[in-house]
Amino acid sequence: MFPRLSRYSLVYPVMLLGFITPKLKEVAGSLNDQKERITLVRVPKPRSRRRFTPAQIVDELAQKMLSAMPLRVINLNTGSFSQARTSFVLLNVRTSIKRSSLISLSHLEDLAENADDVIRKYFAYVMLSHVWGEDEPLYGDVKLIENILEMPSSSPGVLKLQNFCRIAKQRGFRWCWGDTCCIDKSSSAELQESINSMFTWYRNSALTIAFLLDVLQRTPEALKRSRWFTRGWTLQELLAPTAIEFYMGDWTPFLVPSAGDATPSNYKLVPEFVQCLEDILCIDKSYLVGLNPGLDDVREKLRWVATRTTTKIEDMAYCLLGILDLRLPVLYGEGERAFIRLQDEIMKNTDDTCIFDWVGRPSTLNSYLARSPSCFHQPAWRPSPYQTTAELHMLETVSEFTHKLSAALLRIAESLLDEPPLGHFIANGRMNLRTFVYQVKSVKVIASGEVRKRWVYRYQIKADGLEPVTVVATYQFPDAQLTARSLSIGRVWDNSLRLIPRKTHKKTADEEDEPPADDYNPWMVKSGDYLTVVAKRLREPFVAQLLVAHPNGQFHRVHTEERIVAQPRFTELLDLRTPRTLIVH
Repeated sequence: MFPRLSRYSLVYPVMLLGFITPKLKEVAGSLNDQKERITLVRVPKPRSRRRFTPAQIVDELAQKMLSAMPLRVINLNTGSFSQARTSFVLLNVRTSIKRSSLISLSHLEDLAENADDVIRKYFAYVMLSHVWGEDEPLYGDVKLIENILEMPSSSPGVLKLQNFCRIAKQRGFRWCWGDTCCIDKSSSAELQESINSMFTWYRNSALTIAFLLDVLQRTPEALKRSRWFTRGWTLQELLAPTAIEFYMGDWTPFLVPSAGDATPSNYKLVPEFVQCLEDILCIDKSYLVGLNPGLDDVREKLRWVATRTTTKIEDMAYCLLGILDLRLPVLYGEGERAFIRLQDEIMKNTDDTCIFDWVGRPSTLNSYLARSPSCFHQPAWRPSPYQTTAELHMLETVSEFTHKLSAALLRIAESLLDEPPLGHFIANGRMNLRTFVYQVKSVKVIASGEVRKRWVYRYQIKADGLEPVTVVATYQFPDAQLTARSLSIGRVWDNSLRLIPRKTHKKTADEEDEPPADDYNPWMVKSGDYLTVVAKRLREPFVAQLLVAHPNGQFHRVHTEERIVAQPRFTELLDLRTPRTLIVH
């Protein structure tokens, strides 16, 4: 009971507050505990206010897992095919859950916690990665077989499939998938979905088994010689899975544990093996153990497949879809145009101009696009930092110079550097590119000879604003003077030049905002440091393209055998030439 207090006393409110506050805290703490507990439970969000029954929760979780599985899998208990997204499979899930007594649990939280783990284990599947050989069992050949595990081993392909299923079953898995027989290639719709979903299927697998038929010794040299590392599709089959094991030609594990050590269940967790893969593939180990699909480092990802091969030429593009997280219609028969469409899709989704950094033959559609991934075999180019004392001293004086620039010149620089291009896209075989153009003044042959069974010419080209540039090509220009007038060196507008000015002064609490002047320009306030950095960027070497102008005003990229690296002439302090929008074909 509360003490009797005067109507006007201030003690009563204080005591009442002291009595209620602990109760409120207690209730709030209880609610927070419940909220945290419910948040940790992976229960599907109800679509309505009605309460889900245990059976509905199981179905919801099962449907989610089924949607992430391949379209067709092999049931290792029966040896037959199962359509992963059918009601029959869902019925088997309910039966399995009932046997584990989860369906009878009365608490929603307990059911969801346990059912999720049980369902994940139930749907765990194994993927096969291998090099196709002769007489592989296709879906049409085995779709009517009641038990694949017991069918006659009539060919090496069938024996390989059976050994794979046997190992997956021994490891305790219920489902497995192989690309030879689990895709109905006579169905264009199924083939389309399978190719565009392949990376996701490998990523969601509990384990991927890589079978290396030609590896018979447990040595890095034998591993390096395997054809498995030269095929296009096996690249994503290595990068996508979170767990992978390698088996030799006799179906024994490549890694054998030392005495007292456990057998590795995931080779990506073995540092020595990952280092061996990095040495073989020249792919950084960070990509090998945890690749994030997407268009980051797109030039590097194109290099990974440059030396690989596929049976069908279109697959050189399709095998990159999952790695780049892109989707394309699958059109077998289009040949090299598949890789053209892939480059076009890349340009639609990123402004990274490194996609133009290639050598070799151009595509038949546009001279700025490569004909095949082999054009990207060189490592991505990285400019080296300034080294000479004169250049360092030059950069120290640039800041003072930019502060003295006139307002008009600053506005030119603002327009030059702060207006990004509208993107790159192809229309009727033509593409608009914002480009810095350096007119060629002279062309001179300095050497010629046979390189890799091809006769090449080495030219020295002088252009406005650039140091002499070396160009290596397989053709000889007919007339040096006529050629010089039609040639130019191009530098595609790069977003790395569009810098965000960094703040050089942070306002304190005591400082007051000053009213802006009539000619106030926020960009110009920060332009001193901004132009200093941009001036440094414009002075760095860059990857260039050799262009030839046509009478109609359009340009054509001249293909070269080596990367062209141009160095801006050091005597020019700051080259503010305006980029032009070129029509290239």
